Amino acid sequence: MRLGGVSESVARRTRDDFIPKDNANPDRISGLEAAMADAVAYKFLAAPLAAAQLKTLIPAAGTDPLTAARAGTCATPALR
Repeated sequence: MRLGGVSESVARRTRDDFIPKDNANPDRISGLEAAMADAVAYKFLAAPLAAAQLKTLIPAAGTDPLTAARAGTCATPALR
């Protein structure tokens, strides 16, 4: 099977040999401060998000975003 013009074996080798396991962890988020600074600089945000806003935007690990959306505590528009 080819996806995006790359064979499965090449994709698997790329993942295994060049992407550190910690970087592929979906439960770990890093660089948020730098991303918010860029968002402010490029006028996507008026100001960096407050801690309370971040808690609703990014649910804690193990928290189901759909449960948060149903409770009204999720800031992701598609889930409200």
